[in-house]
Amino acid sequence: TFLGEHPLKIVSDGRAHRVPYLIGHTTHEGLYSTVPLMQDSKNLDKFESEIVPALKTIFAIENPNVAEIAKKIQKFYVPDETNINFAERAMQYVHLFGDGFFNFDIHE
Repeated sequence: TFLGEHPLKIVSDGRAHRVPYLIGHTTHEGLYSTVPLMQDSKNLDKFESEIVPALKTIFAIENPNVAEIAKKIQKFYVPDETNINFAERAMQYVHLFGDGFFNFDIHE
């Protein structure tokens, strides 16, 4: 067996070898994931109306207050009080997806 235990357990038990590593990311990491949202404003509107389960998955939220947390995340990226056009709004979701799928784990 290549790994007989979960890697996190091996690391937390202090049994992992300390080796140098380099992690990075590029700008607009979330672009690929948001292409359907950028193709049509109806897709973006639908995503926003169903955002809670999406953000629960994207950010691995395991909390009974998931709806409240998801709305706070959404407001961080796309504040209600801003009057932005479709392209700008879609780009904010590029950042959200990039952070959720890539940057969050890199910084953690």
